[in-house]
Amino acid sequence: MKIIRPFTVTESALVTSSVAETVSLWSSGTTYAALAQVRKGTRLYESQQASNTNHDPAIDDGTWWVDIGPTNRWAMFDQVNGTATSKASSIAATVQITGRIDSVALLGLTASSVNVTARSGATEVFNQTVDLIDTTGVTDWYEYFFADIVYKSDLIVTGLPLNAGLQVDVTISGSGTVEVGTCVFGLSRALGGSLYGAKLGINDFSRKDQDAFGNYTVVPRAFAKRGSYTVVVNGGSIAECASKVAAIAKLLSDYRATPLVWVASETYDATITFGFYKSFDLEIAYPTQSILTLEIEGLT
Repeated sequence: MKIIRPFTVTESALVTSSVAETVSLWSSGTTYAALAQVRKGTRLYESQQASNTNHDPAIDDGTWWVDIGPTNRWAMFDQVNGTATSKASSIAATVQITGRIDSVALLGLTASSVNVTARSGATEVFNQTVDLIDTTGVTDWYEYFFADIVYKSDLIVTGLPLNAGLQVDVTISGSGTVEVGTCVFGLSRALGGSLYGAKLGINDFSRKDQDAFGNYTVVPRAFAKRGSYTVVVNGGSIAECASKVAAIAKLLSDYRATPLVWVASETYDATITFGFYKSFDLEIAYPTQSILTLEIEGLT
């Protein structure tokens, strides 16, 4: 089990993006009609009234404006997997990192390949292209030749060098419309070894109403991943194990209100979750071995 602690992508950190902004910036001198849309910062706002003049949408209490979400360019950098950045053929973004990172997580992908390139100054220090074709469900020759091609929707790219101040390029490519729900740049930290017996699933927020005749009316809504994991924390000595337990307890306490990328196993992509821990327990089971149990709740 490892976590990826996210770097916050701000407007100053986003150097370039191939996703154009299609909504005009809000202007204090413009009068907006009802339902008119503007953008300010990374967010989109919709006017709630006619004759809307000089009401700042970012500080309005909802009387004049309503926040309808991130712009298309910024949807991939918010904390909602269900809001996706989309563009025909490819999405390319360059982010200037402050501090150090070693991982990039891309969740909610609709694409065929991803390239991550990192530069330290003018020197390229990392370049990796990943084919997203998922062959895990191909178990025989019939499926190899005739089954539909399936692409991975979640990807973790690791091994970026720990140079301070990397500039990272992410290019997501595919045929048709390409989408990405969440893009996280961050620093990974191993917690221990995940044990078999892990449980994962989703919380579905769709509405399902049944009438008197048993017929259902279904309103599809967002869903969020969830998982239950048991992690072994080993130490070479009692003192080392005690030190690891203390460090993990402090780390998780410090990040109690921060969404993280949780990777229970890089072999099982389904365990990749962007969200919070609902609870954690550290059991000092043996002198040189402790047991960490985690309940993870993903973001919608």
